[in-house]
Amino acid sequence: GAVKPAQLVNFPALGEVGKGKKVRSLQKFKQPVQEAIQGDRVAMCISGLDAKELERGIVIGEKFPVPTLDACICVVNRLSYFKQAVNTKAKFHVTLGHQTVMATAHFFCPLDGAAAPSTTSTSSVPSSGGYPSSAAAASKADKSAPLRQAPSLAMGCGALVADTQKNWPTSFDFSQNYCHLDELFQANSAVEYENSDGDIVKLMQGEELGKLVFQLNGETKEAVTELKFDISSGRLSMQGGAPLGSSIDSRGVVPLKDRDRVIYLLRFLAHSCEVPGLPAPDKPEPLAYVLLLLERPVICPLGSLLIGSKLDFDIHSPNCRMAFFGRILCQMDPKDLKPLRIVKMKSKTGALDRFDKQDSHVMICKDMFKADTDMSLFTGLKVVHEQSGTEGVLESTYGQDGRFKVRFKQELKVKADAKGQIRGNERITLYFKKFNFEQSKK
Repeated sequence: GAVKPAQLVNFPALGEVGKGKKVRSLQKFKQPVQEAIQGDRVAMCISGLDAKELERGIVIGEKFPVPTLDACICVVNRLSYFKQAVNTKAKFHVTLGHQTVMATAHFFCPLDGAAAPSTTSTSSVPSSGGYPSSAAAASKADKSAPLRQAPSLAMGCGALVADTQKNWPTSFDFSQNYCHLDELFQANSAVEYENSDGDIVKLMQGEELGKLVFQLNGETKEAVTELKFDISSGRLSMQGGAPLGSSIDSRGVVPLKDRDRVIYLLRFLAHSCEVPGLPAPDKPEPLAYVLLLLERPVICPLGSLLIGSKLDFDIHSPNCRMAFFGRILCQMDPKDLKPLRIVKMKSKTGALDRFDKQDSHVMICKDMFKADTDMSLFTGLKVVHEQSGTEGVLESTYGQDGRFKVRFKQELKVKADAKGQIRGNERITLYFKKFNFEQSKK
């Protein structure tokens, strides 16, 4: 910015009292000057102000208002020195502008579609309100979805941020879907998940290029030199078609609830380690975003840097208290978060009841819905038989007691009596996507 004598300026921290104040004169090192610009150390003579009422803060020109933020979306990077969990819905001390305030964090990342066929959703698209319209609406207009731009600031920063921010976007696209994160990830660090067999799979960078370290339930296995992902089944395998599981008979399926996050991060990890098999990412490292809900308003320019910390940790502890850093992309209305389309996998469990009398591929299922549930919300969604991993589609209701029909791709190999009633407890799981800030009856 710049300031000149006779210019009108505002002091936001003073409220109405601080508006429309006239700059009478300027001095730099006790010498009168006619202008001060960014980087100058300047003394301003302003009438009608009590210096005792002022603390560190922002002075702005009347023609260039600075927004007051109650909530904002930021692109962020996790700091590797912070060893504690960085969880969604946790509270952090966030330093932005000239203040440090408490904020609740909701982390998310791009939903790039690499696992899309196995995680389809029939959830309705929320209205975008005053924000850029959805992708569908934008494509009808001019085939390009508008972005919400953040101003470009000539703001100095350290070498780490200067190098990192080259990969950061300068705007946020409200027309896209994003993937919910339970915890903020560290770029190109180990990717861990529980597969469909109940085993904990962990893949991490090896000591040499072309290899990934593969751990199963904490035990190091054969190095991975190739990764393949089958979109239709969700099966992740390594060289030779061997599954990432405890035995050659393991299904090695990445569960639907975690599939989008795992495949998104594995694409970057495999590419950085030169392990072939997965589609190459279009960016040098994975992106992560955060929605910050501030406990009190903060006056801060868009595009400013921020730091998220846990300042309540023991000050005498040798551990780092700074959890993440990033840049503000746009502001949000905390009372209307529906335009932000963060998708999270949800699930419902039930059981097989019996075979359908006319079609052995159709199963009558129970124990998932109440009798008064609106089944139209779930018709067409994917259902998985937990023991075999066979996938099916919920077709329709059956009777008036909450039972329903599921059509599987193949006849299930389960025990049944002469009447087709299932013996034992054969569990099924229905997966569906839900927008975090959408009110739904599901």
